[in-house]
Amino acid sequence: MEYISDHPKYRSISRRLVLRTGWGLFPQSVYWFYLFAVSTNLNPFPPDFDAFLVKENSGSSLTQVVFLLLLALSMLVALLNRSVVERNLSNIRPVLQPMLVVAGCLFVSSVLSPHAAIAVRKFLFFAISTSTLLFLLLSCPNWRVLLRSTCGFLLVLILVSLAGVILIPDRATHSQDSIYAGAWKGITSHKNYMGGILSLALLFFMMNLSKKNVTSTCLIMLVSLYFLVMTESKTAMAGLFLSLMIAWIVSSPFFGGRNPIFLTIRYVLGVTVLLLFGSFFIFGGSMLNVLDVSSDLTGRLPLWAIVLSVMERPVLGYGYDAFFNLGSDSALYDVGGNWSRFAAHSHNGYLNIYVFGGLPALLTALFFYFRAFGLTARASLVFPRARFLVAVIIFEALRNITEVDAFTGARVTWTLTLIAAIIAQMIRAEARDTRADPPG
Repeated sequence: MEYISDHPKYRSISRRLVLRTGWGLFPQSVYWFYLFAVSTNLNPFPPDFDAFLVKENSGSSLTQVVFLLLLALSMLVALLNRSVVERNLSNIRPVLQPMLVVAGCLFVSSVLSPHAAIAVRKFLFFAISTSTLLFLLLSCPNWRVLLRSTCGFLLVLILVSLAGVILIPDRATHSQDSIYAGAWKGITSHKNYMGGILSLALLFFMMNLSKKNVTSTCLIMLVSLYFLVMTESKTAMAGLFLSLMIAWIVSSPFFGGRNPIFLTIRYVLGVTVLLLFGSFFIFGGSMLNVLDVSSDLTGRLPLWAIVLSVMERPVLGYGYDAFFNLGSDSALYDVGGNWSRFAAHSHNGYLNIYVFGGLPALLTALFFYFRAFGLTARASLVFPRARFLVAVIIFEALRNITEVDAFTGARVTWTLTLIAAIIAQMIRAEARDTRADPPG
């Protein structure tokens, strides 16, 4: 079978646009444009408390057109790098398998949803967004290029957000009418979202730190850390500390051997952490009572209790994004207060997946994080700085207790989670190929 990219004319174009620097200007531009779209929903520095900006704006005609354009461009990038895509597809299959199962569960749930028209449309937006990202990641020649390109975008996002805080503080910070008055939200819609991006950016910068860039990277990290503090996102700051601590423990020399006992301990630690924190939305109230903490996590605990009380489709779910924010058609409309009635999501990524796709989707999503944890932990055996990728997975596993990132169509935090897992698998594949083909 002859591919278009095999024709001499197109191969020449491919070499000029893509292959000259490994991953040239065209694919990296598409990649950065995609990251910009998912981090801002095409509306940088949005006003406070706009529900249509905070949640996925898949109903916007502009958003749909832009993401369809991005899908077409990403497919062109993949076509121009066909051989790279085929190699990477084989290497990163362990990351893709649970993702496809979750997507399948969400699709079935959407088709069988009481609000199938809405659910299928929103699922298609998720599928288009995720497919675009995967085409771009599969076309990247190696993990070093992907890491540098990702860090480059995160640096630009942080600098643009910082410029916004200085030049247009009324848009880049929460307004004085907000309960978060003065907290920096930068180019995004909310301080908690910006806090999550900054924490993940710090982990990626640490991963990219080397003797050649130590001064510049440390300066970037100090600016990012200062910005993180100014967001006042306690969840992001606490999650960053916890994820670094846990990642350091599981990737330490004591647990770093290849002995099956050490690997078993690593997996037991990982699954214990994920199960403990993943089940927090069910037992959160009891845990806080035992600890004598009276906080309801800014209304999250009552919201979780209400959602679970009206959940009547535990196996099939209600379809992708077809449970919240449906007006009088929402199952929450006749229960709870205004916040729960018009909630855009459950403020819990695991609960969201359970409601949308049922128990099969939830269990597979948990397995995805468990497998991603295992892949990144194994990558740290080959490349010690990959422990920061372990921290990315742990951070997002923790963050999804109080925020919604997992398996969302337009969240750069979920995008960075997927990138971390794929970089880890690329590291392992490169090490395996090196052992198979020793020099000389």
